[in-house]
Amino acid sequence: METIFLLLAILSLMAFIIGMFNPKIVLPFKSKTRGKVALLYVSSFIVFSIIGASTSKTPTVEKPKSKEQKEVQQNEQENQEVESAIGKPIEIGNFLYTIQSVSFRKSVGGQFMEETADGIFMLIKVSIKNISDETKTLDNSLFKVTDANDVEYSFASKASASLEMSGKETLFLKQCQPNITTNGFLIYEVPEKGEYYLHLIGSSWGTSSVRVPLK
Repeated sequence: METIFLLLAILSLMAFIIGMFNPKIVLPFKSKTRGKVALLYVSSFIVFSIIGASTSKTPTVEKPKSKEQKEVQQNEQENQEVESAIGKPIEIGNFLYTIQSVSFRKSVGGQFMEETADGIFMLIKVSIKNISDETKTLDNSLFKVTDANDVEYSFASKASASLEMSGKETLFLKQCQPNITTNGFLIYEVPEKGEYYLHLIGSSWGTSSVRVPLK
């Protein structure tokens, strides 16, 4: 629609120019004068130009975001998960994590307390430094393991106890003192050796997290 009115405006302008030289060509009236050419086609040009301009698309002006919208956007940015790697220090929340290694075992523990997996146990060796000014307790809310299909696996608490009895330090419910590094294992039971990810959560509220491929 906009194009049609602009085209009519151009034709009106051309008719005005031609009429200034020969009014008979562009005027349908008996009285063919340059004054009538100017009156008819200048007014037509103005009218078509105004209509064409008014029907053009008005640029969309982005409205300033409200405080609530800004808070939602900020929360979405904070909840975005970034990816890291084994052996790389990861600072998140109250801790500085370093995933040292990943291994798989069918059973863990010793002769007095051995736990055998229906699938296979995945042992994740981690060092954690408490970078806050308060003592922090390590619990399941700080860690999560998923596979390539985003299936989540729970912490193997019985296997963790067996691992402790065999002399290997685990991280479940350990207390981390400020500015001290704690080393230990996380243990999960998974179906088979494959592609898994450890998610490190910044706090008990899960405001931010880092995903580490366990390769």
